[in-house]
Amino acid sequence: MSQPNISVPDLQPYNDTFSFTTSRLLANIKRTHPTYAEHDPKTWPYITLETLEKHGTYDGYPNLPEGVAYEQTVMLRYTSMYSAGERASSATLNGSFHKRYPFNFTRCEALKDDVSMSFAEYAAYRDEAAAVAQSQLHGDRDMDIPRDTQDQSDSTPLQAIVCPNRKCAETRREIARLRASIFDKASQLQTSQRDLIEYETTASLRKNSILDARFEVKREHARADQAEQEGVLGLEMQMKRIKELERRLSEAEAYGAQLEMYCNGLEARMEMCKVRGRRARPVVYESESEDGELGSGDRPGERGVRLEDLGGGEESGSGDRASERVKLEDSG
Repeated sequence: MSQPNISVPDLQPYNDTFSFTTSRLLANIKRTHPTYAEHDPKTWPYITLETLEKHGTYDGYPNLPEGVAYEQTVMLRYTSMYSAGERASSATLNGSFHKRYPFNFTRCEALKDDVSMSFAEYAAYRDEAAAVAQSQLHGDRDMDIPRDTQDQSDSTPLQAIVCPNRKCAETRREIARLRASIFDKASQLQTSQRDLIEYETTASLRKNSILDARFEVKREHARADQAEQEGVLGLEMQMKRIKELERRLSEAEAYGAQLEMYCNGLEARMEMCKVRGRRARPVVYESESEDGELGSGDRPGERGVRLEDLGGGEESGSGDRASERVKLEDSG
C-alpha cells in the first residue's frame, strides 16, 4: 500500500518576516514553528508570494533559501530569470533544483504542477540528508586531525582534494549571503523610503491641518467681532426705540391728562345745566266765550306755558319739579 503524498494542506503556512538570508529565515521559522527540522520536509512551512513580497517585489533574484516549500508562482518568477544554461550552471554550483526545492521540482528538474512531494521522494531525501550529515560529521573530524597524522600512502594529498572545493563552496556561500544581504538592505531601504514618504505626507497633512485650524480660528474671531458689532448696533437701535416709546408714552399721558381735564369741565358744565338749565313745555288754555262756548278762532284763547326741569322729566319721579305758568298771548 503506497503512502499518500505530502501536499500543501499537510504543511503549516508561514506568514512572518521573510529573509533571503538562510540562517535568518530559519531562525524566524524555528521561532514560529518549534517542530521545524531542516532535514525533515514534513515539518517545512509553506511560503506564498504575498509573504515574500511584504517588503518589496520579487522578480526572481536573488536565490531563494532552501528548507521550505514555496508557492509555484514564486518558482515561476525564479526560473523565468535564468536560461537553461544558467540553470544548469546554478545546479552545478549550488546543487540540483530537486534537491534544493523538492516540493516544487521533479527529479528531471522540471517544475511540478502543484506543490507536493511523494513518499518515495520524501524517503530518498531523508536518506540523502542523513548521508550528507554523516559525511559532514566525518569531514569535520578529519579536519580536526593534524596533517602529519594523516595517511601518507594516498597518492593525492588531502589538502589538494578538499581545500579548493571547500574554498569554492565557501566563496559561493559568501557571494549568496552578500547578495541576500544586499537584497535585505534594499528591502529595508525601500521600507525606509516608504516610511519617509508616509512621514512627510503625515507632516504635510499635520501642517495643513494646523494652518486650517488657524484659519478657522481667525474666521471664528471675525464672526465673533461681526456678531458683537451687530449686537451693539442692535442694542443702540433698541435703546432708541425704547426712548421713542417713552416719549410717545409721555405725550400720551399728557394728552390723557388734557382729556381728563376736558372731561371734568364737561361734567362740571353738565352739573351746571342740571341745576340751571330748564326746558319749556307749552300748555294751551282756551277761555270760554260769553256764550259759554269755546272760542272757535275769531279770538284766540289764552295759552299757558309750563316750564319743566330739563334734566328731570317725568321719569325722575322726584317732587322737586318746578312748574310755572305763564300766559302767553297768541300772536296769531
